[in-house]
Amino acid sequence: MFKISIFIFITALFIDGSVNSLLKESSFIYFFEIVTFFGNLEVAISILILLSIYLIYKRDYFTLKLSLFAFLLTKALTGILKFGVGRARPYLENSSFEPFTLSYDFFSFPSGHSSSAFILALIFVNITPKYRVIFFTLATLVASSRLFLNQHYLSDTVFGLIVSIFSFEIIKKKLNFKISVSK
Repeated sequence: MFKISIFIFITALFIDGSVNSLLKESSFIYFFEIVTFFGNLEVAISILILLSIYLIYKRDYFTLKLSLFAFLLTKALTGILKFGVGRARPYLENSSFEPFTLSYDFFSFPSGHSSSAFILALIFVNITPKYRVIFFTLATLVASSRLFLNQHYLSDTVFGLIVSIFSFEIIKKKLNFKISVSK
């Protein structure tokens, strides 16, 4: 899985500019302005709070811990990378880097909306696998909205997905190890 992720990311890097220039003149802008809302951190946290209440009600504490820790790790890694890499957003049209800046204009890599959408998709697929196509389609729409709105390059959104998968798998392995050792 890791090798495939790296291959997809490197491929995305090579076609970043081409994809963004093709999508600039899209007639779907209004649709994607609505879709991108669902990747906002505030919306993602609200969804996670509602899910947590449901999981507490169901007494599914393993899934609750997995969901919370995977989400926190995803958002922490995303924030650290944004700050450390400092990639310019596509609308600046200069593709420069300014690491360790707090400027929104240089928080392109990785996409926070994409990482939020994909970690939520992974969490929900873990709970209800039969709806995985719906969850991943919604996450992909959120990631695509960031391209259409000229906020991210393709590689930014792909790496948001990679960060989500990495975080989810790490937390799942740690929790499974803890449970198997304690039995």
